[in-house]
Amino acid sequence: MGSMRCLVVDDDWFTRQGLTQCLRSVGGVDVAGEAASLAEALEHDGPLDVVLLDLGLPGTCRRTATGTLLHEWPDVRVLVITAHATGPDVVQAFAEGASGYVTKNASPDELVRALQAVAAGGTYVTPDLAGHLLNGTFRLTERQRAVLRLVGMGLTNADAARELCLTEKTVENYLAAVRGACGLLNRPRSELTRFAIESDPGCLLEPRRHGDGPDGCGVRRGRRRAGKERPSKRSR
Repeated sequence: MGSMRCLVVDDDWFTRQGLTQCLRSVGGVDVAGEAASLAEALEHDGPLDVVLLDLGLPGTCRRTATGTLLHEWPDVRVLVITAHATGPDVVQAFAEGASGYVTKNASPDELVRALQAVAAGGTYVTPDLAGHLLNGTFRLTERQRAVLRLVGMGLTNADAARELCLTEKTVENYLAAVRGACGLLNRPRSELTRFAIESDPGCLLEPRRHGDGPDGCGVRRGRRRAGKERPSKRSR
C-alpha cells in the first residue's frame, strides 16, 4: 500500500508530538498535519486518508466528534485513540462510523497496523476493547461465538470441530468471518485467542450449549456447575 496521509488530532501537545514523531519514523505514513481541537482539524484543506482522533478534545462532545468529522469528510477513515476507553464510548464511535479504536498505551507497531488496516478499508480493534464491540455493534452468529469461545479455551481448529460436530474447514470459515468482522485479519492466533478471552471472560469456565447443528449436537460442557453434582448410578 502507498503512503497514507494522516491528520493527528489531540489537544495535549506532548501526546500530539509523540504520535507525530512516531508516525514519521516509520515508512508508509505521511503526517499531513496536526490539530489541537476539532475546529482546528476541520480547517485542514489537504487530502487525507485517515484521521487519528483523540476523543478527549476540549470543547467537543466525545460522542459526536467522529460523526462531525465524517459529515465533513465522508471519504476519510477515522481511527479513534483514547487514554481511558469505556464501553459506551467505544460502541458510540463505531456507531458513528469510526473504523478503528486503539488506546494510547498501544505500541508503535500496533498503532501503525491499525492505521494501515483502516486506510485499506478494514477495521481495527484493540483486543482488550473487544467485549464492548461484540456486545454493542459486531453481531456474531451463535456458531461464530461458539467457535470463538473454544479458541479462548485454547482448542485447536480440529478440536473445536470435534466439539461442535463440524468439519475443520467449517470452523476455519467461521473464524475467518470473525476475523473479518472484528478487525483481526492477518493477525496471529495468539491475538485471536486474546480477543476471545477479552470478549467473553467466562469462556474459560464453561461454554454455552449450542444445539443448532443439523444433527442437534452442540458444545460439550467442560465442567459441571458448583452445587449441582450429577447423581451416581446407585442413587437413581
